[in-house]
Amino acid sequence: MEENRDMLEAANSSTKAIPSESILLSIKKLFQGRPAADRELIESIVETVEPKIKRVRGYRKRLQGPLQVCQKHCKKIVAGIPGPIYLKQADYYADPLINAAFAGSEKIEDLLSKSDTLSLIAGAPSGLERVALLTMTRTDRTIFGRGKHGDMIVGDERLKSITFSDHKIVGLAENIESSHKLLEKYILEIIIDSASHELAARRANLGELRQRREKLQAMWEMFGGKNHADTIVSLHPPDEDENLEKVESMLEETENELSFAIKSYETPKDWLIFLEHYLSAPERIMAVNLVSLRLDWRNVLSEDPDEKANTITFAQCSIAEEVTRDAVFIAYSLEPKNQADLVNPNSPPPA
Repeated sequence: MEENRDMLEAANSSTKAIPSESILLSIKKLFQGRPAADRELIESIVETVEPKIKRVRGYRKRLQGPLQVCQKHCKKIVAGIPGPIYLKQADYYADPLINAAFAGSEKIEDLLSKSDTLSLIAGAPSGLERVALLTMTRTDRTIFGRGKHGDMIVGDERLKSITFSDHKIVGLAENIESSHKLLEKYILEIIIDSASHELAARRANLGELRQRREKLQAMWEMFGGKNHADTIVSLHPPDEDENLEKVESMLEETENELSFAIKSYETPKDWLIFLEHYLSAPERIMAVNLVSLRLDWRNVLSEDPDEKANTITFAQCSIAEEVTRDAVFIAYSLEPKNQADLVNPNSPPPA
């Protein structure tokens, strides 16, 4: 706002003419063109990453474009996840993917029941329809067993078995559109938290570099580095000269690292630049790609077209190339226990 006021005052001082109402309205729209929600979101992001960024003039305007890039990426990720798979209460495991995902001790009935119980605490969606994202961890392991190649059976063949575990439900909503919005917000929060931790780590590294430089400078003096350059004939033992050279090399390397870190992560302006770049490249933090697997009844990968097997397709979501989870949208209906379950919990009580 200060930046806007300064610019308006400068414009007024350059001319004595009184601007028309339409011009003033245009200027106001120019500076207040961002939706209030975006301004609030930017404020929230800055508060999470580093509140001192607010000291930089024009920080909201500079973050508006990167934020839009980030939001588009979140939409793209959610849109790239397949589903929903419609689950039938009569047979939850009729779908090949659900059957493969819950081949172990975990049961999807228990997961759905637990999720709905938790949603009652947080504020359950009205109605009985549910859409959510099912996420899980996939483990590939090598086993030995019988393999079929055409008409030939091979014993003790090396096979790859697929196991899914740690099932979770995210973005529980009444319909797919609402679930998408919840997940887009959730992914954006992941990216912002990642930015906050990354900046904190780099600033901590700056402090560590300063401490390392102090220790190396002390070692350099201890080995006679202060007077070494002025000595025409070295009076130091060969071992000390060798140690001094190593310390000097490490000190130079540390100085270079510290110089770069100081230029990049020391001031609010540096932190704003970091956040701009971070939000402008969200694909480095969160990415998604489709995976298709052809599995037989044992959850073993099969490449034999004549063998009975099912092809399942899901999204593999990766966070900072470290954490990966497989995901697919599911949809299901709750079974009403009584007539009260059909009433919207937010509706007023009958008169």
